[in-house]
Amino acid sequence: MGRSVGKWAYHAGVAGTVTLTGTGEIVTRIMAYAGVGAGSIAIAGGDSIIMPAGASGWFDMKIDNDGLSTGAIVFTGTAAYVVETIKPGG
Repeated sequence: MGRSVGKWAYHAGVAGTVTLTGTGEIVTRIMAYAGVGAGSIAIAGGDSIIMPAGASGWFDMKIDNDGLSTGAIVFTGTAAYVVETIKPGG
């Protein structure tokens, strides 16, 4: 079976930080676009994922299994981002 059933939500913006507070919200997908300049994404204190300047298309990462439920996702130099979440049981 696929992902858990629950209440779907998302966070969106240009650049900044999405902080997960451990209240049951689980990240299932991270998407970002850098546009003209280079951008980066750091997930839960990990290494920066570099998005090259002028990259065509969106960075798109699906997170299966247990997902990500605590920590912060930091978007730097991005033109847009979307973090999709689900709260199991809703």
